[in-house]
Amino acid sequence: MAPLHFFLILFAHSIRQANGNHENCPSSFTCGNFGTFQYPFTMAEHPECGLLPIQGCLLNATSPKLIQLGNNSKSVNLTAVVETNKIITIYDDGFHTSLDHNECDTLHNNYTLPPPSPSLSMYIKYNVTLFKCNHNLSTKPPSNYVNLGCRVPYGYEIYYDRNNTHPDQEAAGVFSGCSVVQFASKDSTNTKDVLSFVSAEMTLEIVLSHDCDDCFNHRGGLCGVDNNNHFYCHKGSSGTNRLVKKMGLALALVIVRVLIQRL
Repeated sequence: MAPLHFFLILFAHSIRQANGNHENCPSSFTCGNFGTFQYPFTMAEHPECGLLPIQGCLLNATSPKLIQLGNNSKSVNLTAVVETNKIITIYDDGFHTSLDHNECDTLHNNYTLPPPSPSLSMYIKYNVTLFKCNHNLSTKPPSNYVNLGCRVPYGYEIYYDRNNTHPDQEAAGVFSGCSVVQFASKDSTNTKDVLSFVSAEMTLEIVLSHDCDDCFNHRGGLCGVDNNNHFYCHKGSSGTNRLVKKMGLALALVIVRVLIQRL
């Protein structure tokens, strides 16, 4: 094979390698009755193409769809898309079962979402604030706060505002020594029936970091995080262009050498 011909083949192969799997990632995909998704969502069959894989998109339209919110996190039911690629609702049946079985144990800590990463963050849009206090709280809570109980056998009590308003100065002072926990809320808190307002269905807002937004939307790359939790832009267009320029320069040099040898 002629040297020039061989190098042209090598050059084309290198460019394909530079683009990697990103070339094969669709700009969007359809997932059942939820419509069209784009990055950071991806089908579970192509986890390399996004940050939030959805399972079941290739099944029939009405079949359940599960979404994984983070690496090594459990999958939960995707129930609605409120705003494309920004706001979704999920339902955690395991959380609901736990809450139905034992309120005090379930409300011990915040509902666990993956922590913010250098690529994206997610937030529960509608929530209720509860205070977990030692049973010997010395100050009487404001009259609008409900005591859920839990003193026996847990040794703490849980309070929440029956009007679900932002804690005022009085409440902030009373509960200053208590732990603050938050959960998704679906209705009025004017009841002692926690299941009527603490919800296993949650509205989540998905927010790309500035670096990730720049990487994907402006540089044509995919967002990544290394082992030290540092952000990097994976195989972005700028990186590919730099490689193309280097390879192009090398190709030009080879062509010159071949022409000289033939003269």
